[in-house]
Amino acid sequence: MGKGADVHGTLTEINSSNISAAISDLLSDDWEGWSWLFAIFSVVVFFAILILALLIVALIPKPIQVIAETIKTNTFKVSLSGLLGLLLIVPIAVLLTISVIGIVLIPLEMILVVSAALLGFIAVSQLVGRRVLMLIKRTGGGVIRQTFWGLITLWLIGWIPYVGWIIKVLAVVLGLGGVIMTRFGTKEV
Repeated sequence: MGKGADVHGTLTEINSSNISAAISDLLSDDWEGWSWLFAIFSVVVFFAILILALLIVALIPKPIQVIAETIKTNTFKVSLSGLLGLLLIVPIAVLLTISVIGIVLIPLEMILVVSAALLGFIAVSQLVGRRVLMLIKRTGGGVIRQTFWGLITLWLIGWIPYVGWIIKVLAVVLGLGGVIMTRFGTKEV
């Protein structure tokens, strides 16, 4: 209630010390509170990527298939180009900051990198989904079904302690390499 204010009715007071205690418990040194935050964040990000991936595969399936086939047939070259592309992100941004015109292009570089990583991850998840469906003897699954099961598999693998995040990073590197080699799925290799 501010100075000089008249309250006509009831006044409810919320004790802010309880709110700060709840927040500090949530963000305390023990990882119990953080693990809930990470779990909720992971689920939200997963569903956002799942919906976006299924839309992309439904709307433009050909580039995803070209990227996936390139990853499958040229795995070594794809992994090298993905690693090189990942290593060149920062030097290219630094070179762009040196020139006056290049500063404007840094957001474009970040958009291209995120788009390439997402398309590549979708292509890798399609390959993983195809393999999962073959293992459970469910052939005839379309690209949407393959991508769906691949994303779920990669998300579940991501929860494996110490190894899960490494596998996800490898999937991103492979996908990025596939996107670089196929020029966003427009050139078959």
